Amino acid sequence: RQLAGTKRELAAARAALQSFKEKHRSISFREETTESIKIIGDLESRLEKTSAELSGLLKDLTPAHPKVAKHQAEKESLTASIGRRQNALKELPEKESQLEDLKLAVKSTEDVYELLKKEYEEARIREGKHAREIRMTAEAKAPLSPKKPIKGYYAAVALSLALVIG
Repeated sequence: RQLAGTKRELAAARAALQSFKEKHRSISFREETTESIKIIGDLESRLEKTSAELSGLLKDLTPAHPKVAKHQAEKESLTASIGRRQNALKELPEKESQLEDLKLAVKSTEDVYELLKKEYEEARIREGKHAREIRMTAEAKAPLSPKKPIKGYYAAVALSLALVIG
């Protein structure tokens, strides 16, 4: 019973790990973190460049001018993108921690399952040593005629005695 219960726990732990991997679709959180930091750096440099261009345009043009409006929209878009990336970056350590917890749960359940399986096999071996070994070599078959008494033999002996005596 314990072995079957542990096997169900192992299947549940593996399913939870698989579900987490499918949901978050990440292979390596460290690589993802490094990549996110690079992207944020690029976005911040573009934001600085756009802000500098916007400042230069505002010296010559009014805020209602289409070029100024375009740069202003780009600046807002970059700011929003940086914010989203930073929020996603903050969630990565938590996701990595959850992944490690799930991996640990799978590993520990596998260890328990293997231990119980090994003990079960050892118990079966010990039980087999104590059991008497009885093997059937062939099935019993009923004879066509009884082995004793041989009726024909007795009749022949009686006839011979009758002839000798009489």
